[in-house]
Amino acid sequence: MLASMKIRALVAAAAVGIASPATARAREPEPTTPSEAVAEAPSEASLAAKAQEAFAAGRYDEVVALAAEAYARTGQIRHLYAQAHAERFAGHCDAALGLYARVMAAEPDSVLGQHARDGIKLCEQSLAREPPPPEPVAPVVASTPVPTPTKSDTRVRAGDPLGGALLGLGLAGLAAAASLAVVSASHARRLDQADDERTVLDEQRKARGFEAGAITLGVVGTGLVIGGIVRLVQRSRRGRSIPRSSAHQR
Repeated sequence: MLASMKIRALVAAAAVGIASPATARAREPEPTTPSEAVAEAPSEASLAAKAQEAFAAGRYDEVVALAAEAYARTGQIRHLYAQAHAERFAGHCDAALGLYARVMAAEPDSVLGQHARDGIKLCEQSLAREPPPPEPVAPVVASTPVPTPTKSDTRVRAGDPLGGALLGLGLAGLAAAASLAVVSASHARRLDQADDERTVLDEQRKARGFEAGAITLGVVGTGLVIGGIVRLVQRSRRGRSIPRSSAHQR
Protein backbone atom coordinates (compact mmCIF):
# COMPACT_ATOMS: atom_id res chain seq x y z
CA MET A 1 0.00 0.00 0.00
CA LEU A 2 2.71 2.44 0.98
CA ALA A 3 4.76 1.50 -2.07
CA SER A 4 1.90 2.16 -4.46
CA MET A 5 1.36 5.63 -2.93
CA LYS A 6 5.05 6.52 -3.44
CA ILE A 7 4.86 5.37 -7.06
CA ARG A 8 1.82 7.58 -7.67
CA ALA A 9 3.59 10.61 -6.13
CA LEU A 10 6.64 10.12 -8.32
CA VAL A 11 4.46 9.87 -11.44
CA ALA A 12 2.60 13.08 -10.53
CA ALA A 13 5.87 14.94 -9.91
CA ALA A 14 7.22 13.77 -13.25
CA ALA A 15 4.05 14.93 -14.99
CA VAL A 16 4.29 18.38 -13.39
CA GLY A 17 7.94 18.63 -14.35
CA ILE A 18 7.18 17.80 -17.95
CA ALA A 19 4.25 20.25 -18.24
CA SER A 20 5.82 23.18 -16.43
CA PRO A 21 8.32 24.27 -19.12
CA ALA A 22 5.62 24.25 -21.80
CA THR A 23 3.27 26.17 -19.57
CA ALA A 24 5.96 28.70 -18.75
CA ARG A 25 6.76 29.14 -22.39
CA ALA A 26 3.07 29.63 -23.22
CA ARG A 27 2.76 32.39 -20.66
CA GLU A 28 5.79 34.31 -21.83
CA PRO A 29 4.74 37.58 -23.65
CA GLU A 30 5.47 37.67 -27.33
CA PRO A 31 8.16 40.16 -28.30
CA THR A 32 6.83 43.39 -29.77
CA THR A 33 7.92 44.47 -33.22
CA PRO A 34 9.37 47.98 -33.84
CA SER A 35 6.30 49.01 -35.91
CA GLU A 36 4.00 48.21 -32.98
CA ALA A 37 6.13 50.29 -30.62
CA VAL A 38 5.65 53.41 -32.80
CA ALA A 39 2.44 55.33 -32.14
CA GLU A 40 -0.02 54.71 -34.93
CA ALA A 41 -1.58 57.62 -36.88
CA PRO A 42 -5.34 58.19 -36.50
CA SER A 43 -7.35 55.70 -38.50
CA GLU A 44 -9.98 56.55 -41.08
CA ALA A 45 -12.74 55.71 -38.61
CA SER A 46 -11.16 58.01 -36.01
CA LEU A 47 -10.92 60.87 -38.50
CA ALA A 48 -14.55 60.36 -39.55
CA ALA A 49 -15.74 60.33 -35.93
CA LYS A 50 -13.82 63.53 -35.14
CA ALA A 51 -15.25 65.18 -38.27
CA GLN A 52 -18.82 64.28 -37.29
CA GLU A 53 -18.27 65.65 -33.79
CA ALA A 54 -16.78 68.90 -35.15
CA PHE A 55 -19.63 69.30 -37.67
CA ALA A 56 -22.24 68.90 -34.93
CA ALA A 57 -20.43 71.58 -32.90
CA GLY A 58 -20.29 73.96 -35.88
CA ARG A 59 -16.49 73.80 -36.26
CA TYR A 60 -16.64 73.58 -40.05
CA ASP A 61 -13.03 74.58 -40.71
CA GLU A 62 -11.91 71.65 -38.54
CA VAL A 63 -14.19 69.35 -40.54
CA VAL A 64 -12.56 70.57 -43.77
CA ALA A 65 -9.08 69.67 -42.48
CA LEU A 66 -10.14 66.23 -41.17
CA ALA A 67 -12.02 65.31 -44.36
CA ALA A 68 -9.09 66.42 -46.52
CA GLU A 69 -6.72 64.20 -44.50
CA ALA A 70 -9.09 61.22 -44.76
CA TYR A 71 -9.42 61.69 -48.53
CA ALA A 72 -5.65 61.98 -48.95
CA ARG A 73 -5.20 58.63 -47.16
CA THR A 74 -8.03 56.62 -48.69
CA GLY A 75 -9.05 58.40 -51.90
CA GLN A 76 -12.72 57.74 -51.08
CA ILE A 77 -15.10 60.25 -52.67
CA ARG A 78 -17.31 60.43 -49.58
CA HIS A 79 -14.53 62.26 -47.74
CA LEU A 80 -14.20 64.72 -50.63
CA TYR A 81 -17.95 65.34 -50.48
CA ALA A 82 -17.74 65.88 -46.70
CA GLN A 83 -15.03 68.49 -47.29
CA ALA A 84 -17.20 70.32 -49.87
CA HIS A 85 -20.22 70.15 -47.54
CA ALA A 86 -18.24 71.71 -44.68
CA GLU A 87 -16.86 74.45 -46.96
CA ARG A 88 -20.43 75.41 -47.96
CA PHE A 89 -21.61 75.51 -44.35
CA ALA A 90 -18.59 77.65 -43.47
CA GLY A 91 -19.66 80.18 -46.13
CA HIS A 92 -16.85 79.35 -48.54
CA CYS A 93 -18.95 78.63 -51.62
CA ASP A 94 -16.11 79.46 -54.01
CA ALA A 95 -14.07 76.57 -52.58
CA ALA A 96 -17.10 74.28 -52.24
CA LEU A 97 -18.02 74.60 -55.94
CA GLY A 98 -14.69 73.14 -57.05
CA LEU A 99 -14.94 70.23 -54.63
CA TYR A 100 -18.54 69.49 -55.62
CA ALA A 101 -17.48 69.45 -59.28
CA ARG A 102 -14.77 66.86 -58.51
CA VAL A 103 -17.34 64.66 -56.77
CA MET A 104 -19.69 64.88 -59.77
CA ALA A 105 -16.85 64.08 -62.17
CA ALA A 106 -15.87 60.99 -60.15
CA GLU A 107 -19.37 59.61 -59.46
CA PRO A 108 -21.90 61.41 -61.70
CA ASP A 109 -24.67 58.82 -61.28
CA SER A 110 -24.28 57.99 -57.59
CA VAL A 111 -26.12 59.42 -54.60
CA LEU A 112 -23.08 61.56 -53.78
CA GLY A 113 -23.09 62.91 -57.33
CA GLN A 114 -26.74 63.98 -56.96
CA HIS A 115 -26.02 65.58 -53.59
CA ALA A 116 -23.09 67.40 -55.20
CA ARG A 117 -25.45 68.81 -57.86
CA ASP A 118 -27.77 70.05 -55.13
CA GLY A 119 -24.83 71.62 -53.32
CA ILE A 120 -23.73 73.44 -56.47
CA LYS A 121 -27.25 74.80 -56.94
CA LEU A 122 -27.41 76.04 -53.35
CA CYS A 123 -23.99 77.68 -53.65
CA GLU A 124 -24.91 79.46 -56.88
CA GLN A 125 -28.12 80.76 -55.30
CA SER A 126 -26.13 81.98 -52.29
CA LEU A 127 -23.60 83.76 -54.51
CA ALA A 128 -26.41 85.35 -56.57
CA ARG A 129 -27.97 86.81 -53.41
CA GLU A 130 -24.76 88.54 -52.40
CA PRO A 131 -24.96 92.35 -52.83
CA PRO A 132 -23.30 93.57 -56.04
CA PRO A 133 -20.27 95.86 -55.82
CA PRO A 134 -21.13 99.55 -55.48
CA GLU A 135 -21.39 101.48 -58.72
CA PRO A 136 -18.79 104.18 -59.33
CA VAL A 137 -19.93 107.56 -58.08
CA ALA A 138 -19.65 110.42 -60.55
CA PRO A 139 -17.56 113.35 -59.33
CA VAL A 140 -19.53 116.36 -58.20
CA VAL A 141 -19.15 119.31 -60.55
CA ALA A 142 -19.46 122.72 -58.94
CA SER A 143 -22.46 124.56 -60.23
CA THR A 144 -21.84 127.83 -62.00
CA PRO A 145 -24.28 130.70 -62.32
CA VAL A 146 -26.05 130.80 -65.65
CA PRO A 147 -25.17 134.09 -67.39
CA THR A 148 -27.78 136.25 -69.04
CA PRO A 149 -27.97 135.28 -72.70
CA THR A 150 -26.41 137.82 -75.09
CA LYS A 151 -25.96 137.87 -78.81
CA SER A 152 -22.36 136.70 -78.47
CA ASP A 153 -23.43 133.82 -76.16
CA THR A 154 -26.07 132.75 -78.64
CA ARG A 155 -23.55 132.82 -81.43
CA VAL A 156 -21.02 130.71 -79.50
CA ARG A 157 -23.58 128.12 -78.40
CA ALA A 158 -25.08 127.86 -81.85
CA GLY A 159 -21.61 127.24 -83.25
CA ASP A 160 -20.75 124.49 -80.68
CA PRO A 161 -23.37 121.70 -80.69
CA LEU A 162 -20.84 119.14 -79.42
CA GLY A 163 -21.39 120.00 -75.75
CA GLY A 164 -25.14 119.50 -76.05
CA ALA A 165 -24.65 116.26 -77.98
CA LEU A 166 -22.32 114.87 -75.31
CA LEU A 167 -24.78 115.80 -72.59
CA GLY A 168 -27.70 114.20 -74.44
CA LEU A 169 -25.81 110.99 -75.17
CA GLY A 170 -24.66 110.76 -71.57
CA LEU A 171 -28.19 111.10 -70.22
CA ALA A 172 -29.41 108.46 -72.68
CA GLY A 173 -26.64 106.11 -71.56
CA LEU A 174 -27.58 106.56 -67.90
CA ALA A 175 -31.22 105.82 -68.71
CA ALA A 176 -30.24 102.66 -70.59
CA ALA A 177 -28.01 101.59 -67.68
CA ALA A 178 -30.93 101.95 -65.28
CA SER A 179 -33.10 99.79 -67.56
CA LEU A 180 -30.46 97.05 -67.76
CA ALA A 181 -30.08 97.11 -63.98
CA VAL A 182 -33.82 96.50 -63.61
CA VAL A 183 -33.66 93.55 -66.05
CA SER A 184 -30.64 92.09 -64.22
CA ALA A 185 -32.46 92.27 -60.90
CA SER A 186 -35.45 90.53 -62.47
CA HIS A 187 -33.31 87.58 -63.62
CA ALA A 188 -31.65 87.41 -60.21
CA ARG A 189 -35.04 87.04 -58.55
CA ARG A 190 -35.91 84.19 -60.89
CA LEU A 191 -33.00 82.15 -59.52
CA ASP A 192 -35.00 81.37 -56.38
CA GLN A 193 -37.87 80.02 -58.51
CA ALA A 194 -35.70 77.81 -60.78
CA ASP A 195 -36.27 74.09 -60.31
CA ASP A 196 -33.36 72.61 -62.27
CA GLU A 197 -29.67 73.26 -62.70
CA ARG A 198 -29.88 74.31 -66.35
CA THR A 199 -32.43 77.03 -65.59
CA VAL A 200 -30.33 78.27 -62.67
CA LEU A 201 -27.22 78.56 -64.84
CA ASP A 202 -29.16 80.29 -67.63
CA GLU A 203 -30.74 82.86 -65.32
CA GLN A 204 -27.44 83.47 -63.58
CA ARG A 205 -25.70 84.08 -66.93
CA LYS A 206 -28.39 86.54 -68.02
CA ALA A 207 -28.34 88.40 -64.70
CA ARG A 208 -24.59 88.83 -64.80
CA GLY A 209 -24.62 89.88 -68.45
CA PHE A 210 -27.24 92.58 -67.94
CA GLU A 211 -25.48 93.73 -64.79
CA ALA A 212 -22.17 94.12 -66.64
CA GLY A 213 -23.93 96.05 -69.40
CA ALA A 214 -25.59 98.35 -66.87
CA ILE A 215 -22.27 99.12 -65.19
CA THR A 216 -20.55 99.80 -68.52
CA LEU A 217 -23.30 102.10 -69.79
CA GLY A 218 -23.41 103.85 -66.41
CA VAL A 219 -19.69 104.61 -66.50
CA VAL A 220 -19.75 105.74 -70.16
CA GLY A 221 -22.90 107.83 -69.65
CA THR A 222 -21.42 109.54 -66.61
CA GLY A 223 -18.28 110.40 -68.53
CA LEU A 224 -20.26 111.84 -71.44
CA VAL A 225 -22.44 113.94 -69.11
CA ILE A 226 -19.37 115.36 -67.36
CA GLY A 227 -17.65 116.05 -70.68
CA GLY A 228 -20.73 117.84 -72.06
CA ILE A 229 -21.14 119.97 -68.94
CA VAL A 230 -17.47 120.94 -68.89
CA ARG A 231 -17.52 121.88 -72.58
CA LEU A 232 -20.69 123.97 -72.23
CA VAL A 233 -19.27 125.77 -69.20
CA GLN A 234 -16.03 126.53 -71.03
CA ARG A 235 -17.90 127.84 -74.07
CA SER A 236 -20.14 129.92 -71.83
CA ARG A 237 -17.17 131.55 -70.14
CA ARG A 238 -15.48 132.16 -73.46
CA GLY A 239 -18.66 133.80 -74.75
CA ARG A 240 -18.76 136.17 -71.77
CA SER A 241 -15.23 137.32 -72.53
CA ILE A 242 -16.12 138.39 -76.10
CA PRO A 243 -18.12 141.56 -75.20
CA ARG A 244 -15.33 142.73 -72.89
CA SER A 245 -12.79 142.43 -75.69
CA SER A 246 -15.07 144.40 -78.03
CA ALA A 247 -15.47 147.17 -75.42
CA HIS A 248 -11.70 147.57 -75.11
CA GLN A 249 -11.31 147.80 -78.86
CA ARG A 250 -13.87 150.62 -78.99
